[in-house]
Amino acid sequence: MGSINRLILLIFGVLFYIVIPAIPGAVLWWFLKPVMFWEKFAWVVTSMMFYIIIFLFIISYILDMIYKEETIDENEE
Repeated sequence: MGSINRLILLIFGVLFYIVIPAIPGAVLWWFLKPVMFWEKFAWVVTSMMFYIIIFLFIISYILDMIYKEETIDENEE
């Protein structure tokens, strides 16, 4: 039963880390309501840049946490 819970938690975690960076782009699109093609294109590009920056920040934070945890484990041995 524990492995199923861990799998469900992993799935929700992955979805969380994929959805969270998309929020700024969705907010920009919803509030600014682009009409013309070039406005839409500009906001898609801007949203993608925000997404990539935030996603990389989250991934680097997670990797930093994992690296710190590994170094703590090595120091204890």
